[in-house]
Formats: sequence, C-alpha cells, structure tokens
Amino acid sequence: MSALHARRRTVRRLFGISMLVCLAAGCAPPSGSSLAEPRPGIAVAVAHHDTELPPALSDSERAGLRALVSSRDDVTVTVLAAGDPTVERVDLEPRRPNGQIEHGPRRDALLDQRLAALDAAIDRAAARSSSTDLLGVLGSAVRLGSTEIHVLSAGLSGTDPFDMRVSGWDVDPQRLVAGLRAEHALPDATGRTVVLSGLGRTTGRQPPLDESAQQSLRAQWTAVCAATGARCTVDDGPRPVRSGVPAPIAGPVVPVPQATTVRGPAGGVEVSLPSSVLFVAGSCVLRDQVAAGALLRIVVGRLQLGASVAISGRTAPVGPGDGVSLATCRAQAVADLLYGQGVPRTAVTRVAGDGSLADPPSASHDAAGQPDPTTWPALRRVVLTLTSPTHL
Repeated sequence: MSALHARRRTVRRLFGISMLVCLAAGCAPPSGSSLAEPRPGIAVAVAHHDTELPPALSDSERAGLRALVSSRDDVTVTVLAAGDPTVERVDLEPRRPNGQIEHGPRRDALLDQRLAALDAAIDRAAARSSSTDLLGVLGSAVRLGSTEIHVLSAGLSGTDPFDMRVSGWDVDPQRLVAGLRAEHALPDATGRTVVLSGLGRTTGRQPPLDESAQQSLRAQWTAVCAATGARCTVDDGPRPVRSGVPAPIAGPVVPVPQATTVRGPAGGVEVSLPSSVLFVAGSCVLRDQVAAGALLRIVVGRLQLGASVAISGRTAPVGPGDGVSLATCRAQAVADLLYGQGVPRTAVTRVAGDGSLADPPSASHDAAGQPDPTTWPALRRVVLTLTSPTHL
C-alpha cells in the first residue's frame, strides 16, 4: 500500500471516530449544514372572486403561526394569488428598528404588527387573483418549495377540468379524482401539508350552501387534496371578516339543489328532490335519514290522507349506460323511507328507475344540439308524482 493511500485511510478512520464521538455527545451540525433540520417553507395560496368572501386566516391558523415564531427564528410566509405571477414574502419575526429580533416586553406587540402585515399581503393577493383554478395555485406553491401550504378559498372551482358547475354536488369524489388524474391536473404535493381553509364561505350571487352541499364540497376537496400526495386538513373555524377587499373577477355560480313542487292537472303534484340532497355521491345510500324524512314530510302527510304516488329515479346522460340501475336503487330507497314513516305500500303505485331516458334530449343539450354539461346536475333527481283523491 502506498504512503498516500495509507494517509487517506487514516484520515477516514479519524473522521469516522470523531463523528461517532460527536453524535454520542449530542453535537449539533453547523448552521447551513445539509444535516441541519430543514425549516418549513410556509405558503398562503389565495383565490378570490365575487361569489366568495375575502380570504382570511382562521383564528387557529394565526395561533399556529404565533407558536411557530416562538419556537424558531426566520419564519417567513410566501403569499401568492391564483393566476398571478407576483409573490410576496412576509417576515414574521418581531424585529426592532435596527433589525434585531425582539425577545423583550415588546415582542407580542411587534408580532401583532407582523401578522397585520401578513393580512395586508393576503388582501393584496386577493385583489390580484385572476383565476378560479385552485389546483393551479396549489401547484405554484408546490413549485416554490413550500412544505406547508394554506389554500384560502371557498372552494368553488370554476376552471376545467374541475368545474363544479359541470360536476355539481352529486359527483363521486373518487370518480372526480380519476378524471383529474387522467387530465394530469393534479400537482405532486407528496410530503407536503395542505390546509384547505375557508371552504364554503360564499357570498353575492352564489346561493348559500346547505348542509348537504357543504358536505359534498368538503368530500370533493378532501379527496382531491389527498390524491396530490399531501397530508390534508380542512379548517372551517372562525376567522375575521375582511372588508374593503375588491373582488377582481366574476366567480362561478354553482346552483344549490333544492326540492321543487309543481302542481299538475287534476290537482296532481310533482315533487322533485335533487339526488345530491338525498344521497351520498354516486350511490343510493341516504346521506341523512332524518333530513331526508323532513323533506318528505308533506308528501307523507298527503299519502296518509289517501293520495297515491309514483316514484321515478332520474340521472344525467353521462357515463356508461343510461343510469337505470342507479336510478332504480335511489327510487327504491325513497320508497323504503316512505314505508318507514307509516305510508301504506298500497299508496305507492310505481317505483322505477328511468335513468336518463325520462328527460327529452333538449333538457341536456344547448340550442345548437350540443351536450350542455351545466344542465346535468339538475337532471340527477328523484321525482314523486302525487295523485290526490277528489276529496283532498
């Protein structure tokens, strides 16, 4: 063995011994070393339009940032807006005028000022937001290297391929994910933490979301977020209402399904119940039997007085087949619910799944004869046609 090789071998041995001694003694790696604990990159991704309230951090998010500042130095938050290339970085460290970090009695007051600066940056990002593409702004935050991403939005996505005006409230979340994956629309957020903050905070032209719409919105975004590989949480906790923040663009209006009643000839009544109100997406399992029973209370009263009812399950003309199987299962679920509330079986004259066959083509197509996906959510329903005896 040459003298040079012997010296190299000796150096390697000494280095290995010194590392073992250092680890045993609890030595910390030098600042800037690749062995140092990585500091989290925090991003706030903002989307804002005129059908949702101005974005704001929740009380719990603000408390989390306070705790983080207390535990480490150099906490910086990156703020970005959907559809806008501008990126702002806000240093949350409570610093004195000379740049030194305050650890004395003014620390809390200075931290309040830094959080106010973050609020102002979020307001500016909201005013710059020029897209309803929430997956796009999430992807931008990932590309910036952020490991903790707070998405501030009501969640009403209006950009293809995730346009809620088309998918509606009744879409199966896993089917939605499969479609987004096929379109390569899901960013890779593996290993990140994503907080979906403010889902359902709508305003203006957007009808208020009822409980079933809120549940559907949460289920869709939870599934989509998980499909990116991130650790996902939903924060719908209290937060301040920001004022004076302009809405830069018109947002999507996603119709909220409601039961409708139409009086027909000879005193007959047609009650239309949206599937998204009654059923878990893509199934014939009732979301909430108590809530569904409340919707049917008037129908039950009429049937107990001698009226009869025909039940028809309807679906939209999308996907394989004509939807008859799912529609039949849903019609039967409504019939069983009526029986459970004391309606005699003789009062139910028909239980059928008509699928997408019951509605004329014009109901699902535009004036040019082309399929109109925005009409499909309203076609997914259960129709109860009541025929009353002459004395009612």
